[in-house]
Amino acid sequence: MRQYSRLPGRQTVESKYWKSFSNQVLVSYTKPCPIISFTKKEPFDYAIPNGTRIDIYDVNTNTVKKKLSRFSEVVHACDFRKDSKLVVAGGADKLVQVFTLQNRSILRTFKGHTATVTTTKFSNYDITKIISGSEDKTIKILDIPTEKTIISIKGHKDFIKGIEEIDDNIYLSASYDGTIKLWDIRTDVSEASGSTSLTFSQPSSEIIHGEPIEVLQSFKNNPIDNNSNSNNNNNNTMFATAAGDHFKVWDLLKGEELFHVSNHQKLITSLGIDETGTRFFSGSIDQHVKIYDVENYKVLHSIKYPAPIMSIGVSPGSTHVVVGMSDGTLSIKNRKNNGNDEQDLFNSKNYYMNPLPGSVFQLPSLQEFFTPKKKTIRAGTYKFFTRGKNVKVSDYDYKVEVSKKVKLNIYEKFLKKYQYRDALDSVLETNNPIIIMSLIDELYQRNAVQIAISKRSSNELIPLLNFIVTYITHPRYTSTLIPLSHLILDTYSVILGQSNEIDLLFFKIQQKLHQEIKLQKNMFSLLGYLEMLDIATNTDV
Repeated sequence: MRQYSRLPGRQTVESKYWKSFSNQVLVSYTKPCPIISFTKKEPFDYAIPNGTRIDIYDVNTNTVKKKLSRFSEVVHACDFRKDSKLVVAGGADKLVQVFTLQNRSILRTFKGHTATVTTTKFSNYDITKIISGSEDKTIKILDIPTEKTIISIKGHKDFIKGIEEIDDNIYLSASYDGTIKLWDIRTDVSEASGSTSLTFSQPSSEIIHGEPIEVLQSFKNNPIDNNSNSNNNNNNTMFATAAGDHFKVWDLLKGEELFHVSNHQKLITSLGIDETGTRFFSGSIDQHVKIYDVENYKVLHSIKYPAPIMSIGVSPGSTHVVVGMSDGTLSIKNRKNNGNDEQDLFNSKNYYMNPLPGSVFQLPSLQEFFTPKKKTIRAGTYKFFTRGKNVKVSDYDYKVEVSKKVKLNIYEKFLKKYQYRDALDSVLETNNPIIIMSLIDELYQRNAVQIAISKRSSNELIPLLNFIVTYITHPRYTSTLIPLSHLILDTYSVILGQSNEIDLLFFKIQQKLHQEIKLQKNMFSLLGYLEMLDIATNTDV
């Protein structure tokens, strides 16, 4: 069932929170940003791939602090290691490269993919491993110390679009072939060493989405901090895949679809989840980012952007929302900070965004504290039928505009039916020279003037000749009516002398033209006299 955002004008705690991200910085790039990656440790700087370089942004100033530009082709994927000292990247050059952030040098270069690398990730359980996926339909587990491929996975039939690490040596992959596959390599990974590389082609389990998958997003809580107390263990077995204008939420253990959410009008290009695991994000080329409650996947808030969305990134501290758009624009929004720690805690998302059992904050929401209970409007009353009349439309709502059907004039109807003679006759009845000349110009554009004036009786020709007699010397219409008069004269020259009225009208046209020529000659003569007087005056001076 298609769901829509809540009615406008009802200011909720959720909308107030997301609207507090009002400090926006816009950066223009030449190419769209395919992915946004944040560091796993404070201060949570973030990487923006663009073309043949990666910009590392300072989270405090939202400016570029470092650049990684040692790429020969477009970069499509990047990721920080959990100690935030290394960056892995891959792209159209078919290479997976590891950089050190300290001096921006290349630490390792892995060759093995035969097509564009679409995703790269550091392992969260073994800092010496890298997982990469490519358009060559393979997944590779790479070893940093030996600079070699440990595992090759060849089970998909199309491009790899996403990889998630579920547990140590357990991986989840999604592809354009419309399938999600689980790979458990724990039983055989010990056999891979040195020069030995294992190959897998049979997954432990498979889920069929049914359409080409664009994005894979796991719900697993932050696995990089082994000392953190995860309070949402159920989310470890959940993940989402986006295809077309919808995304599905799956239970990995049961292999079942939990939710089918379709709130966008066009292709979904990115998914995300905040660090609390309670808010889910989706971005689409319909220019909207939508925020959902993970309990029921109802839309809590919607943000409209000026261009189609290509990537979304939410900082681990929930202080920054970074969005990349198709026109190369990068939007960086951060939440206002008034310097009052107590107030920041009071306004923080963890305080009111329905934390799960076992989390730090167990207080009710601000809405429950401060929003008075509204009286239920009884059906059949006056207030029930007039409810919502004062609601104002907000920027993120869809506006359905009903265009009124344009009523056509009779000559326009004839014109649409290609009945040019009838169209000319009906427009002459209006006696409006502007409309008549507009229709004649349209007939010239359609090469239909000959059709409109031919095969006419004397009575049908008289209104057209009367119009020409009246306006043939008008400066605006002369250039059109004189060629039209010549065409009429050529068409009906064989019948001249058979109708006194037609002969008289042609004679009037001739007389008007003679008078206009005589007037023009007199005007030119007068202009010459004036020039002579002007020359004589200047000579005397």
